[in-house]
Formats: sequence, structure tokens, C-alpha cells
Amino acid sequence: MISEVTGRARIIFYGPYFHLPSGRWKLRISLGFSHEIRSLPLNIQIVSTTSLGEVRILAERAGIFAVDCEIVITAPHEPVEIRTMNEQGAIEGHIALASVEIIHLADQ
Repeated sequence: MISEVTGRARIIFYGPYFHLPSGRWKLRISLGFSHEIRSLPLNIQIVSTTSLGEVRILAERAGIFAVDCEIVITAPHEPVEIRTMNEQGAIEGHIALASVEIIHLADQ
């Protein structure tokens, strides 16, 4: 999924939405950035009915990069959502949500 970052600060990607069993999980989120991305701060939030985790990154160059975040699921009946947003406006550039890997770490 590819999206333009041109414009004001906003949520660029909503989702994916999914349910996970209770326990500890590692999410590896892979994003791609175009050559026009320079010093663009991004925020990735993992939320359910409450915040489960947050990762802040600074996109300084083009390429595909992965970030990891560990979360704990205590309410498996509630969906989990990943939100990717730019924290400041941009004149040009594209971002791609390449993949989200979910790895079970342990039970609580």
C-alpha cells in the first residue's frame, strides 16, 4: 500500500485491524520511503481500547526499513489497529506500508 505524504500532518495508514490471543507479541512493521523523504518524523501507534505501544522514527532517506514493537494483549476480544502518521506537513514524498509481521513471544 503506497500513499503520498504531501500535505498537513495526519494519519496516513489506518490498520490493519486484527485480533490476537492474550500474551506478549512482537510486531515488525516494514515501511518504504521515497527519495523525497528528508527528516520527516513519523509516529506509529498500536492501539486497541487503550494504547498498546508507540514507535517514533525519523525518515531520513529512501529505502525499506523495519521497526519492532512489543505489545501485551489482555483483551483478545478487542481489535488491534496500527496507525501510521506523519508528525509534520510535507511538500512531497511517498510512504509504503510493506508488511506487518506478528510473532508470539510468550503467555502472560
